[in-house]
Amino acid sequence: MKDPSNDKFKVLKRTNKTIAAKLMSLKPQEKVLELLTALGYVKIDDELSSFVGDYYLGLMSGNKLIETAIEDIKMLTMSEEDRNKILLIRKEKAEFYAKKKEEDKRKKELLDIAEKRKADMQNVVHTEAAQGKKLQYGATLVKFEPPKNQGG
Repeated sequence: MKDPSNDKFKVLKRTNKTIAAKLMSLKPQEKVLELLTALGYVKIDDELSSFVGDYYLGLMSGNKLIETAIEDIKMLTMSEEDRNKILLIRKEKAEFYAKKKEEDKRKKELLDIAEKRKADMQNVVHTEAAQGKKLQYGATLVKFEPPKNQGG
């Protein structure tokens, strides 16, 4: 897709000469339609599909699937030791991302709690008792004025 933000490129006309020759001519036809769905296209009718997916996320998940499949094929020719290393790396990577997901969830919960407390504090009614009393202490201050003509 040249420009995912342009509506012109979001509609796929399966009967288009180029699309029909390059994409829709692939067999089995059901797998081609599955691929389009996996990429984020929704079938509108027998002729049109519309892109409704997230372009970036679709590409990233497709790329991850392809890399995993390639790695699986490479593992067929590896020694057992190398295969075990790859499997260990996959396991540790999965554990890392699971832990990161939990930490992100916990951070979000803490932020939500902080926001709620902040909102609650803004809604507190400030009563006279909560404000305290104005303190009055010390001598009464009077402005100094010099004595009037006392002769001198």
